[in-house]
Amino acid sequence: KKNVDDKRESPFYEIKDILTDKAQQISVYDSWISIENTSDSLKSTIDGCEAIIIVTDHSDMIQEFIQLMSSSPLDLKIIIDGRNSIDKKLVPNNILYYGVGRR
Repeated sequence: KKNVDDKRESPFYEIKDILTDKAQQISVYDSWISIENTSDSLKSTIDGCEAIIIVTDHSDMIQEFIQLMSSSPLDLKIIIDGRNSIDKKLVPNNILYYGVGRR
């Protein structure tokens, strides 16, 4: 849920379980709920990642992510935006963007 620290009904846990069951390495960062974080910042979480799944659309994180995309080269190849929170026009051409969910 946007801009709240309520994790009830979050799709994060189901996605995490699926990826973990498939033996995928995952990195997690949420500026509102830190209990599952594997890093202390969004930048350190996505450094070296080839794919990112956006599960929540906290305003601060979306703004920071857009700024990171525009200011420094990223290793990202795929963005799966589960909240349709990023304007596709802001995504560099070398990154595949899939926007799903509601806006």
